[in-house]
Amino acid sequence: MIYAETYRFDLAEQYYLKARDGYAANFGRSSLNYAVALDNLGNLYSSLGLYDQDAALKEEALAIMRTTATPGDPNFIRMLANTANTYSNLNWLDDSESLLREAEQMHEQAAQQDVQNACHIPYVQGSLYLKRKHTGKPKCINPKQRN
Repeated sequence: MIYAETYRFDLAEQYYLKARDGYAANFGRSSLNYAVALDNLGNLYSSLGLYDQDAALKEEALAIMRTTATPGDPNFIRMLANTANTYSNLNWLDDSESLLREAEQMHEQAAQQDVQNACHIPYVQGSLYLKRKHTGKPKCINPKQRN
């Protein structure tokens, strides 16, 4: 993590890839740890503007979380919000809003509030609001053709 914060993205990527591979080897590709490692790697790619790579990793991570995490798991809520942000960056605004609503509902239903996730949700909401306000509802030109 420190490598990404000091803009040593090459070293950060090596670290995250090693973590991903280690979790896959030790816990399997359907473990929560593996899903979190994918999300972290995706966050790095997002910081580099590689949103398609980020989205692919986040989608794989969410698929794992949907089958293995308990509702209200803080990592699951954060991953939903992170993926919503990635989709917003790709102008997949409807998909972004859908995931954000899911994160909000899950957060509200969680027995224990998680402050970090509660703060991340409004950030993504603000981002979506600004994109809708200034650009309307742009048609996505991504190969997945999401609107």
